[in-house]
Amino acid sequence: MRSIDRVLGAIERKKIDHPPFDLGEGLTGLTLEAYKKFSQYLDIPADHRGVSRITTTVKPNKEFLKTIGGDVREISPNSPPEGATEELPGNKYRDEWGIVRKESGAGYYDILEDEAPLKDLEDPAELNDYDWPEVSQSRFSGLEHEAKKLSEKGYALKGGCCAGIFEMSFWLRGWVNQYKDLAGNKERASAVMRSLLEVQKEFWDGFLAEAGDYLNIAQLTEDLGMQDQLMVSPETFREIVKPKIAELISFIKNRAPSVYVMLHSDGAVRPLIEDFIDMGVDILNPLQPNAKGMDATEIKREYGEELCFHGAIDIQEVLPFKKPDAVKKYVKEQKQILGKNGGYIIAPAHAIQPEVPPENLLAFIESARATPVEEGKKY
Repeated sequence: MRSIDRVLGAIERKKIDHPPFDLGEGLTGLTLEAYKKFSQYLDIPADHRGVSRITTTVKPNKEFLKTIGGDVREISPNSPPEGATEELPGNKYRDEWGIVRKESGAGYYDILEDEAPLKDLEDPAELNDYDWPEVSQSRFSGLEHEAKKLSEKGYALKGGCCAGIFEMSFWLRGWVNQYKDLAGNKERASAVMRSLLEVQKEFWDGFLAEAGDYLNIAQLTEDLGMQDQLMVSPETFREIVKPKIAELISFIKNRAPSVYVMLHSDGAVRPLIEDFIDMGVDILNPLQPNAKGMDATEIKREYGEELCFHGAIDIQEVLPFKKPDAVKKYVKEQKQILGKNGGYIIAPAHAIQPEVPPENLLAFIESARATPVEEGKKY
């Protein structure tokens, strides 16, 4: 069975040979050190096509992706034009949105709260004069060719354009300011998100014009939950945030009717799952296993008829610290829970961190790929 048929079959809850799995790019990528260690373990080259400055995740080489055998490939807009990103003294840089980041000791680039570009925003009308990113055709050049080539090779394609509307509002405004506005100046908090929505529509319009005929999964990334609670109350989410994400989902589906929308949010987001369904979400990622309330059995039972699940393989305790046999057992159990009657794409709950032993990563891959078809069972 081709990867694309396996992935679409899982989303549509059709009978397939085994649940598909997604590893190697984007949300399911490997951090640089994990990539180096695993490439050495597999005795394949560790060269790559780039490293994210924000997450240190790698764009693997083709041999690596072919070796691990995932069913999904990722495409995304091209890098910003020259000059859109500004290098700053002190290991800092300003991105095309005006957000300033500084390199941390761990190699990541952290957002600087005191340099938030909209920290001094008073009147929402000022947002009209902000220097938003220019969405030019150069951002999407070549994507149609790349998407067509990967699709013809039988892979399912996922892709996204920007970080989320909700989380970017905090990056632009500053966490303290945006939380204050959500509590005391909802009009301003909402206006920042509305401006982000309009720019993101432009990105998605250009992206889908090039790759929409081949894209299978449109990926939206929001972080709406912490380990034990939501980032905002359900009421605030429903009043201010939900309508904007729902509008973006509707925009995407109108432009590319065959695309399924996957929403990423870490953390304890169970109180919002019905809202996600109402917004038009088809696939929920990552079902962070150790977050409060994110029990796979309960969520599958309650929402498995309406949502496909992507992720759910624990990177906090299981992959880094268990033995390989325990990893295999855990992956098999998650597959049995979430893959029952279809609706599951196996993936780590986030990027593979340096602490994950290569033996455990191999155990995850082998267990993800090895489950035989049981007679009469629909995966």
